[in-house]
Amino acid sequence: MFVDFHSHIHMYDKNELDDLIKYYKENCIFTFSNSLDIDSFEYSKKLFSEIENIYPTFGIHPWKSDITFDESLLLKYLDDSLIVGEVGIDNLWTDIDIRIQKKVFGKILGYCSHNNVIMTIHTKDAEETIADMMEKMDYRLGVIHWYSGDEKIFKRFLDLDCYFTISPEILVSKEYLKKYPIPINRLLIETDNPGAFEWATAKKSEYGDIIKVYEAVAKVFDIETENLKKQIINNMSKLMNRSTRGKELMNHFIDINNKCRCKS
Repeated sequence: MFVDFHSHIHMYDKNELDDLIKYYKENCIFTFSNSLDIDSFEYSKKLFSEIENIYPTFGIHPWKSDITFDESLLLKYLDDSLIVGEVGIDNLWTDIDIRIQKKVFGKILGYCSHNNVIMTIHTKDAEETIADMMEKMDYRLGVIHWYSGDEKIFKRFLDLDCYFTISPEILVSKEYLKKYPIPINRLLIETDNPGAFEWATAKKSEYGDIIKVYEAVAKVFDIETENLKKQIINNMSKLMNRSTRGKELMNHFIDINNKCRCKS
């Protein structure tokens, strides 16, 4: 089974969703549809309530961190998600005050650290700030989404036991894994779709974009795509099994993966 660890499936046009869902099911693609805020999480849960291979995760994206919300409501939604994302801090693509972003991310980080919950983290031009905050709490269940920062901070994230998602950028930047030498056992794969594939590659996006990213990563590591699929599932399993909620989610994934293997 292919695993797209970071997408925003709820952002596709409604007239595309039926075809996309059918394609993902027929091609054994499992994806985490990362929310941006409370509304998108509620919307995703309704959209995918009966779709086994699309799992919505709750998060407050840094671009949405200035929306007023009740703290008890935030805790309610954090309790409702087996992993959390997309969350983080952004110093490049938003003008929201960094103090507001740090406050929101800090609350979520504190919750996930206390409750042993995995987070998918957006770090754009805020890598050092986020590494400082994670080190202070000794938080070691982070998945760093599409890393593009300083190589020294990358090493700090490695030392924090983080996993890293490889994005469609790998299709046009073969040197990416030389700049950021992610060990194959800490690697996950994403599309960040809709939109990110075209943004990164300047090529038309298709529902099978995740397969293209897998094939490109497999070439870099000089292994067969099928072996990379097994490696990614193994990586995800090791990460998930470090978290109580992750174990529950991994059991769900294994059931779906077994169904796909029976069909193939």
